[in-house]
Amino acid sequence: MKLLLIPLGFAAVAATMQAAPAPGLASAAPPRAQAVAAPPESQVITQPVVHSYFVGAFIDPSDPNVRHHAHVVDRLEQPSSWNLWPTTVEAVRLGPGVRYTSDPPLDAARAAQDVRLAAVESEHQAYAQRLAAESSEMTARLKDMEKQLAELKSANEQLAQAKKQIRKLRETQETLLEELKKEKAKRHGFLAHD
Repeated sequence: MKLLLIPLGFAAVAATMQAAPAPGLASAAPPRAQAVAAPPESQVITQPVVHSYFVGAFIDPSDPNVRHHAHVVDRLEQPSSWNLWPTTVEAVRLGPGVRYTSDPPLDAARAAQDVRLAAVESEHQAYAQRLAAESSEMTARLKDMEKQLAELKSANEQLAQAKKQIRKLRETQETLLEELKKEKAKRHGFLAHD
């Protein structure tokens, strides 16, 4: 009989401990774990990555008497694997607490990283636009300079022709002046004889 009273005594003490909450704490029923529907297979396992490569005709390296025709080779680049990334936020009861499968700090870090990446991308796009605008402006300036250079070459050619004409005119002028002097000398000499 004494053996029966000892377990009953422990049961009574345990019942009083569970019924009386600690002072200052409200008694609340622990949350129940919710049933989670199984996600589709595409969310559970990743698809394998297969690349197809074209191989041209070649001679077998182990037997030079064998020729392989051109064909396609499929190569498994990445096998399928378990998808461990959280797809939805689910509450999972873990002992006395509840844990969410999507960690809010990690999501905040990802969101901050996405914002930073978007800012960098917009900076790159603005820089690319500025470069394109400067490139088109430089192209227009280069065309103007080429046009001015062509005009300058034409003007230089005209100047060289004008210099040649001036040289010829001076030569002609000198020749005429010499003839005029000779003519004057003849007339002056002719008048002096008379």
